[in-house]
Amino acid sequence: MQWQPWQGTEREDFFNAVARHRRTAWRITLACGVAYAVLALVMSLLLAPLLYGVAGLVLDILNLLFPTPDLLAYAGKRVSPIIDDPAAVPTADLLTFILLASAPGLLLMVVVAWGVSRAIRQSALFDTTQQVGRPPDPGSLVERQFANTLEEMAVAALIPAPKVVVIEGGANAAASGLDAQQATVMVGQSLLGLLNRAQMQGIAAHLIAAIADNDMKIGMRTASVLGVFALLTRLSVNLLDKDSFAASRHLLRALCVPTAASQAFVLAQLSDPFADTTQPAASQHNDKLGWREWLLMPLMGPVWFSGFLGGFVSTLILSPAIAWAWQQRKYMADATAVRLTREPDGLSTALLALSHANTSLLSSAWASHLCVVAPQQATGMIVSVFPAVERRLAALVRMGASNQPLAASPPVAPVWAKVLVGGLLVVMAGLVAVLLPLLVMASTMLTMLFTLMPIAILHAVLR
Repeated sequence: MQWQPWQGTEREDFFNAVARHRRTAWRITLACGVAYAVLALVMSLLLAPLLYGVAGLVLDILNLLFPTPDLLAYAGKRVSPIIDDPAAVPTADLLTFILLASAPGLLLMVVVAWGVSRAIRQSALFDTTQQVGRPPDPGSLVERQFANTLEEMAVAALIPAPKVVVIEGGANAAASGLDAQQATVMVGQSLLGLLNRAQMQGIAAHLIAAIADNDMKIGMRTASVLGVFALLTRLSVNLLDKDSFAASRHLLRALCVPTAASQAFVLAQLSDPFADTTQPAASQHNDKLGWREWLLMPLMGPVWFSGFLGGFVSTLILSPAIAWAWQQRKYMADATAVRLTREPDGLSTALLALSHANTSLLSSAWASHLCVVAPQQATGMIVSVFPAVERRLAALVRMGASNQPLAASPPVAPVWAKVLVGGLLVVMAGLVAVLLPLLVMASTMLTMLFTLMPIAILHAVLR
């Protein structure tokens, strides 16, 4: 079947494509922001009994030396009306209670977010003082050509030309930095010998488009938010595991001590929050609860369940939504590249060439979204942050690119597959809707039994 040119009603203007993908990306991002805020609030409320209980007991101990406020008695007076008759509590009082109860947990998340953000900013991808790769070789024609092409595209986008470094890696490239003024483009050495001049221009335009659209800053914020829940989940699920507890202590120290080694350790944890980083021998496991497990039992309800809840929702719901939003930004960068070059064929043929090449570049899973195409190593996410190459090519064809082999027949799922996927999504949504309240109820009951009762007994003894 011969290629048929697009008709006027079928072809999409790249300005409209950029605007459409930007709207979609921001709508999904806004929904994810609201969902993350609700999740953070719920986790903070689950942590409130433990955090306030510890603070109250500290004040009780200090009261033995000098008079201190009775925080636990005050908290009990505020909680009693809500437990006895919540409908009779004025809305203003209820909102005040929620704000005060969640404040310590939210503060804890801010501290963790600061540690994650600091680790990302101090990484080689964002810290311009660290040497990564090497500058382009003046004696290499392809390296000078790529650097010059990036400068041309930067001039067209009205931004400063980024720093260019060549690194050992596959046929891929990535843009990093805090903003356009501090941007660095890392290009894999294999990429330079694979593409021709037009294809190189398309890849350069995509990278410049990502820099101009602040993809780097948005990507860093996204990695920071996902990292908060990933680290909190890792800390909580490892709490009652004797073999993993040492790793949790190491992670806590790494968040508090700003060294290069601690920064590298924190970044290494920004992957699957439920992954087991240790592989102990089977003989080391003991099903019996020892003194250590009983001593940590008060943390089971507020810490373990809140962390598990955060990881569960983040992994199954919010991370895929963020990935879909980032896919729209990839489409947007492709459309902006067409706007800069006025030549969609260069980028489309480049993507086609990269689809058959080794694209491994960045070893860190949390930074893979900065690349032009998906690195071949797994990222640990349910939904890829990169659209399928076939769909990116099809989108470029709608903007005037020649029909490439992969884009000639975009993958269309059969009706039965769509029905099956839709049914699975409905079942998953139903399971999540049932499991979330059950997790909250289980956390509340365990907190009352193993956390609040010991705290109340100690409070009565100390006061």
